[in-house]
Amino acid sequence: MKYISEFIKYFCFITTGILIISGITVVNYDEIPPEICLQIVLAGAITALVSTIFLTGEPKSKMDMFLRMGLHYVSLCVIMVIIGIKFNWIPKSITGLIFMIVSVGIVYVFVTLSYVFTSRKEVDEMNKALIKKYHNEDKQ
Repeated sequence: MKYISEFIKYFCFITTGILIISGITVVNYDEIPPEICLQIVLAGAITALVSTIFLTGEPKSKMDMFLRMGLHYVSLCVIMVIIGIKFNWIPKSITGLIFMIVSVGIVYVFVTLSYVFTSRKEVDEMNKALIKKYHNEDKQ
């Protein structure tokens, strides 16, 4: 159940991030092709699945966390470059590659901040519950 919940969060945040980047970068089009909406949803689903696999569960150490995040980012860049070329979002050039790597970075920061912001309430509630539990145990 936790994996499904995490997938849904990542899917919503990532898809929104991709949509924002797309909206900013396709301002020169008179009309956005209708198929781009499904392409964005597909890209969001694929990258949300990868994010769920890499990021769900507690890292064993700080090194494990940095390794996971690094491999996660690199895998997202590779996936999005492939998707970008396949869907004709970027040219097959070094400029297209750099554009997609930067775009993935922007979406990565957006998703991280969104995840932290929306999880803050859950963290605060868990901390209060732990304080209450252990404070009551100390009195016994």
